[in-house]
Amino acid sequence: TPIKMTCPSETIAQRADGYCIPNVVVDGNNALDVYEATVEAVKRAREGEGPTLIECQTYRMRGHSRFDQAKYRPEDEAKYWLSEERDAVRIICRIAIEQGALTEKDVEKIDAKISKEVNKAGEFAKKAEYPKPEEALDDVFAEVL
Repeated sequence: TPIKMTCPSETIAQRADGYCIPNVVVDGNNALDVYEATVEAVKRAREGEGPTLIECQTYRMRGHSRFDQAKYRPEDEAKYWLSEERDAVRIICRIAIEQGALTEKDVEKIDAKISKEVNKAGEFAKKAEYPKPEEALDDVFAEVL
């Protein structure tokens, strides 16, 4: 649900103003921006200056469930947020390449390694036995001692 439909302010972070809490809005798809805002907020807190509200703006990539095709989203909005330009992994890779921490070749190697691991996990899952129905609730709730 768009913020403008649920909140009288332009951002959720602005709601902190009513409580005199410093706030910042960052690109939630940019890990470096999130990290820098967090470092600053932690510094403020450790210096006794109280909390900071960090609003990390991002996008829910899929519907609320497998069956939700998200047809309620404006096409241009989804196209923008789901583009490679806004992909959080691609953003951090671009930053790492720009800063000299990685090369294009490094990123390709990492992508290949991850794809291999994901495919291996998928094959393992396909071959695994289904859990027993009586185990469906195992490890779902904390055990009361």
